[in-house]
Amino acid sequence: MRKTDLYKKLYFIFFLLVFLGLGIKNQINDNNSTKKIIRLVHAEWLENEAITTLVSLLLEKQGYQVEITFANMALFLYSLALKQCDVFVGLWLPNTHGVYWDKFHESLEDIGIFCKGARVGLNVPENSSLKSILDLKRKQKNTKEVIITSSIDSGAYQRTIAAIKAYEIDITVLPTNSAIKDSMLIAAIKKNESIIVAGWTPNWIFSQYSIRFLDDPLGVFGQEESAHIVTKKGFEYEFPEAAHFLRNFQISLEEIADLTHYVLNRKGKIKLLVKNWLLENPQILQKNIKLL
Repeated sequence: MRKTDLYKKLYFIFFLLVFLGLGIKNQINDNNSTKKIIRLVHAEWLENEAITTLVSLLLEKQGYQVEITFANMALFLYSLALKQCDVFVGLWLPNTHGVYWDKFHESLEDIGIFCKGARVGLNVPENSSLKSILDLKRKQKNTKEVIITSSIDSGAYQRTIAAIKAYEIDITVLPTNSAIKDSMLIAAIKKNESIIVAGWTPNWIFSQYSIRFLDDPLGVFGQEESAHIVTKKGFEYEFPEAAHFLRNFQISLEEIADLTHYVLNRKGKIKLLVKNWLLENPQILQKNIKLL
């Protein structure tokens, strides 16, 4: 064989190896750097937006790109069922959001409980003369009270309507958004005025003001609940590592309330505020770091 032919073959093999090597390297880099986007959705109450943002930051630490959108209760579960979004963090079961879960559960997956001890009911200032929901029935002829709730698609509103029917109370229910409801409650407390709101824990407002639940002898609002993470069908197959993290993610009622209060009382974009809170609360990362 002539040397020129040998050189040509060697050059051909060299360039072939370089080409294949670059291709393999690019493929490896692509696989490592292009994890799919996970689409989170949150509801209108601040606690939910804050905890959803926190989960998004922890997912980003795993290399995922995360998108967050807002929708009301009925729409975001419908979006999950249609696979237009991937994850909702904070479905309260079995009572508060039970009607929505019953409607959509066949098209969704409940992949874990991240917080226990949640509660919904009617709230009054600590110095209120009302002790029980039954007191509203006894005093309804001599009171101009209304019950302030969150929006009509919320679980709190639905349970309130069920309560006034069960207790046969003739009282007006005024739905609004959570921010306005909280502002009305705070204003009434500061003026030492009577007010009734449909509220819940975890909620930052309980740590800042003297508020309590009215007794619910008929159990219409139910007992303590758990906050669940629900996903579209097939999420665990599509995102096994993310599903493992979400299934085991934990945060306490007190931590959720503290996070919400932190966000509420500072100016700035919520993602930056939650990131700063996370830096100031390393225990959140420490107890979930083994999942990352």
